[in-house]
Amino acid sequence: MSTVLDEYRGTAEPYLDGLARVLRHTHPDTVTWVALLCALGAGVSWGLLVIVPVISAIGMLLVFLGGLLVGLNGIFDALDGKLARHHGISSRRGDFLDHILDRYADLAILGGLTLGTLSSGEALGVLAILGVLLSSYMGTQAQAVGVGRNYKGMLGRADRLMLLIILAFAQLTLLVAAARVELGPTLTYGVLRWTPTVMDIGLVILAVGGQATAVQRAAATWEELSRREAGGTSELAAAQRRLAEAEQGLTAAKEAVRTARAASRSRRAALAKRQRDALDAAKADEQIQRERVEAAPRGDLSRGPR
Repeated sequence: MSTVLDEYRGTAEPYLDGLARVLRHTHPDTVTWVALLCALGAGVSWGLLVIVPVISAIGMLLVFLGGLLVGLNGIFDALDGKLARHHGISSRRGDFLDHILDRYADLAILGGLTLGTLSSGEALGVLAILGVLLSSYMGTQAQAVGVGRNYKGMLGRADRLMLLIILAFAQLTLLVAAARVELGPTLTYGVLRWTPTVMDIGLVILAVGGQATAVQRAAATWEELSRREAGGTSELAAAQRRLAEAEQGLTAAKEAVRTARAASRSRRAALAKRQRDALDAAKADEQIQRERVEAAPRGDLSRGPR
């Protein structure tokens, strides 16, 4: 299952390519750090609402600035990879830096939102942070076990940022139009009281959607590992069969070598015997000839010719 914004990624690509051409002389790591600074700025802007009245000119400006900086964080986060490929310097180090700073950026944005008055309580913010971190962790953990990084699921990082941007400007619209923060009436359950805000909607979605995304990614990784292990078992059995056949072949080859060596020794022994027999026969013939010569009658060598 792809993330929500995956189908619109192609629409944004031409604009991102244009920005990458504008920033073509900028190092990708610089853009990664700028993205983190934008996230920190968004978190500080929303966090300052704990001391600045949200229903005020400065408070509304901080709401607007936070939403704008979240958007810039998303843009710069998408640009650093493009610039790295443009410069031909894509590396694991750069990828590692990008993922580290993305997690700090998530913490900065959601931490500021949780501490400020745009949300109605810290508990919901903590749940949202846990959902975001776990969904990201499951994606990178899939790569750690050899399956490959998993960006799929209900909510990707681009989805989360877009959700916060939309809700921040929706909250700002309500502030300008009605000068109020609350989404609806106060909800009570015993001693618990909750007056939800517009940004609370985002925190609920991030908390629930983040956990759902984490479960989806974990399930996909588990399924892939199970498939590979099942395939690996059959491959191991086949490899063991091939090894046994190879050992049998090696044993047969060794036996054939021993047989050939024995046959060779037998042939050499037979040849040597034939050679000895031939030599003995030749000596015997020579001896016989010598005896015949010695036994033949000799003429009187003292008598002259007649």
